[in-house]
Amino acid sequence: MKPQLLAVMILASIATQQANATITFSTGSGSAVTSVDRSANFDAVRNNDNLSNYSENLLSITTDGTAHLNEDPFNIESVEFHSAGAGFHCAGVNMSWVTIKATGRKIIGVEFLYGNIWSALTFGGQRSDFGKDSAIIEWKTSLDGDWVSVGSQPVGTVIGFSDPTGFDYLLLRAVLSTGSGDNNQAIALDNLEVQLAPIPEPSTWIAGIALTLPFGVQVFRHLCNRKQVS
Repeated sequence: MKPQLLAVMILASIATQQANATITFSTGSGSAVTSVDRSANFDAVRNNDNLSNYSENLLSITTDGTAHLNEDPFNIESVEFHSAGAGFHCAGVNMSWVTIKATGRKIIGVEFLYGNIWSALTFGGQRSDFGKDSAIIEWKTSLDGDWVSVGSQPVGTVIGFSDPTGFDYLLLRAVLSTGSGDNNQAIALDNLEVQLAPIPEPSTWIAGIALTLPFGVQVFRHLCNRKQVS
């Protein structure tokens, strides 16, 4: 097989893999992260802290707004809850999603304890607690992309998102309904764990260059010949 044809086939294969790459949603500890490279427990977060530039352990977990930690978004009866006012990531009900990034690396897996600050109502309309199990979890990996719904999960559940091809960042929110035009969301998260994409070996880059170089030389010569003819 000619080197240039092989190079084109490899590049086309890579492009196809990237186009077909998708996030897999899962539940349970270890379902999306098999090896923890970075983590954030948010123990330093205090009520009214600015979350627009929050970072911990080379992870960026940001949203527009300040920390709203007065209530338990994870269901105090099902999980160990930090003292009121500290210990998790939530900006209350707002119009900005949460963005998760890893400084300098791609991510292949994310897991965290899921909650939300939507109020749950008892009979008669009296507020009993926070954390609405029927809230809808949505994600996307591109600012220009469409939100993808993964349905509802009980608050206090560990949820995960994974993609073996890697992604640069993950956008998350918890809404009451989809397609309503209401952009308010109220996601809360704690005990974040992240698995990073492996760094390609130098031999991989060398092999790629070796395969594509003959094709590049042919294109360069072709362009030079066209200039000489003209």
